[in-house]
Amino acid sequence: MNIPLFNDFNKPVFNLKGFGTIFILIKTETAFIILNLIAMKRIFTISVLSLFTALLLTACVKDRVYSGIDEGYWLSKERGEVVYSSSTCNYYVIETANGYTLVRTYGSYRPSQGSIIYGNLSTSGTKDLYNRTYSVVFTGTITDYWMNYYDAQAALDYYCPLGKNQVREFKTSGVTK
Repeated sequence: MNIPLFNDFNKPVFNLKGFGTIFILIKTETAFIILNLIAMKRIFTISVLSLFTALLLTACVKDRVYSGIDEGYWLSKERGEVVYSSSTCNYYVIETANGYTLVRTYGSYRPSQGSIIYGNLSTSGTKDLYNRTYSVVFTGTITDYWMNYYDAQAALDYYCPLGKNQVREFKTSGVTK
């Protein structure tokens, strides 16, 4: 704030540019001291905004990959094997004892074909899954489950269409039915 102040003789008395103004206004024999604390308000506002921004940015998490895994917990869950995974598609297929499960990647982690996966693979929704092959817990969204081979192919073609005359084959898994 840059406000020129004038005394009785129309001359500027005192002015600080940018950081607030401390000035003395002289009128007859009475002195008035006015303190403008704009600089302190700016520092307080900037520090509060910086703190809020730091908290907001440190709370953002893209990938949830854990270490220190309780493997006993995960091995008690449903088991499956990744029979299809491609870098060009955000979906991958897991074969379980109940059929095929279609999972959408959450974040950037995608298990590779042949990985053994443990988790609740028989209900839809966003869930934590355990990749035992690489000892990684990750998050995925189960969109379809308990499908047969042809339904899994059709669902995958719907979400990740191939060009004409292209065929997608699932890996043969060792999951027993």
